[in-house]
Amino acid sequence: MIHKDAIMTTLYFDSRESHKQSCEVRIDGNEIVIDYRYAGDPKTYTYRGVAQAPGHWVLDNAGVQNGSATLHRLAPDAVYLNGYWKEGRDQGMWRIELR
Repeated sequence: MIHKDAIMTTLYFDSRESHKQSCEVRIDGNEIVIDYRYAGDPKTYTYRGVAQAPGHWVLDNAGVQNGSATLHRLAPDAVYLNGYWKEGRDQGMWRIELR
């Protein structure tokens, strides 16, 4: 299933404010792909992962130093994915609303 108009809310564990941005989410069987861009940056960032259990993914972002994340979907029809992310020395939580 493809969610082209998903909304990603990113929270930081430091003093930075949270922010929202659009993203695309593709879920195909056990695989999940999250694509997003930062405002003013033409590069697309991609997290890819495989389910460790139904609705529980571990993801990597090869385009970012130490890019890794988790996402959890508590029910097959849930509209929110929640998890943890780390990119280099930055880390925080994220929530993706599927649309």
